[in-house]
Amino acid sequence: MNVPLTTEILKDLKHKGYNILKSDNSVDDVIQHFVPTTVNDLWAFQNSENCVSLKKKYSIEEACCRFESG
Repeated sequence: MNVPLTTEILKDLKHKGYNILKSDNSVDDVIQHFVPTTVNDLWAFQNSENCVSLKKKYSIEEACCRFESG
């Protein structure tokens, strides 16, 4: 099910313990799909091979800030 991402959804995901939005989309994909995920060490995860430069990765906190700043 595709649901438009809102600040309320991000806050709910954060409250449920998720801290990463993962995507296997290409940067050229028009429709973006993200999967909420929980990792123990956020910074180690972002520096790992799980996150190649062409894949999008946002912490829930960063995504909330992006929404709130417009």
